[in-house]
Amino acid sequence: MTIKGLEAKVIAKKGKMTEIEIEGPEGASQKISVPSEFLPANFEVGSLINLYFTNSTEGILQEKKLAKEILSEILNGE
Repeated sequence: MTIKGLEAKVIAKKGKMTEIEIEGPEGASQKISVPSEFLPANFEVGSLINLYFTNSTEGILQEKKLAKEILSEILNGE
């Protein structure tokens, strides 16, 4: 699996939603609004973020793997 993020810029915070801009080929850009809860806790207007896409099955497997690693770290102090 190759992990390649799509770079986007935070344009504005509007209540519980955040507007981000994704640069496309040849200078074309798209703006979308996403719930702020899906973004990193420390983001600010003007900051760059990376978007990653996965299918639902792979996303569930990655969440389980992360949960297992966190639990192992807590229990084993690793």
